[in-house]
Amino acid sequence: PTRKNGCSAFAKAGSLEACGNDEDLSLSRAGKLIGHFNIETNGCPVDNRGTLGKCETRILALEWSPDGRWLLVNELGLDTSSTAPQSDFYVVDPATIKLSKAASAYSALWLPGSDELLYTTPRDTVQLPGARRERTVWSQQLMLFDPASGKRTAITSGVTNNVDASLCSH
Repeated sequence: PTRKNGCSAFAKAGSLEACGNDEDLSLSRAGKLIGHFNIETNGCPVDNRGTLGKCETRILALEWSPDGRWLLVNELGLDTSSTAPQSDFYVVDPATIKLSKAASAYSALWLPGSDELLYTTPRDTVQLPGARRERTVWSQQLMLFDPASGKRTAITSGVTNNVDASLCSH
């Protein structure tokens, strides 16, 4: 993650700057604040009586889409664990100052030359078809998210295990 100006996560696209600290996100254009978000959407039990409190799901990284139209916010996922890491991904439209949840995912990245987000779902178990006796295997799917429409499209399904979204260079 890029650090700048006291931000634990920072991203710049032209005159737009994004600064993340803990669960707070600030957007600026040409040095002037245009939006602020507190992304504390999850309540966590803090004692054995079920009292809800702060979750400590901090912003891990910020990344602008290739054309600078959308900001991707990677926040530590509520359901993350040491054996199954997970992030909650949000997108921000700086034109409308609107924040939307894109996905809970293992990993996500912008597709080059596009405003679509490629992400890998958190791992889950699925039944292995054709097995003589019931068996489950780990499975993760590749998905696309279009922030303009909010539409999610599955690329894979079934027993695929796409651990990390990545791109190949030629």
